[in-house]
Amino acid sequence: LNDSIPQAYQSNDTCTPQEFEPCKTVCPEAMCQFVKYTKNKDYSWMQFVNVFGLYWGVFFFSAFAEIVLAGVFSQWYWTFNKKTDLPDCSLGTAMWNATVFHLGTIA
Repeated sequence: LNDSIPQAYQSNDTCTPQEFEPCKTVCPEAMCQFVKYTKNKDYSWMQFVNVFGLYWGVFFFSAFAEIVLAGVFSQWYWTFNKKTDLPDCSLGTAMWNATVFHLGTIA
């Protein structure tokens, strides 16, 4: 063992590059080598957040589609003379109404 090295390393010891730096000057043939990643504890709860976001997004767009279809169907149903009085862009109007007036209800 060398007294100029702050920590003595043996073969197959765990090391970090910052702690190993003083040893490189004394023993140039020694190296600190990466072996594997350790499991991050944040991944498990992040998966729950991702699953929640997935379900929220799916149900949001499903509800948006239902509101738009309800708007289109109601424009058709409440038109008295369906041969002449139907609006040209009922889908666009229903999407506009759902976005402007009902987006908070959907979310």
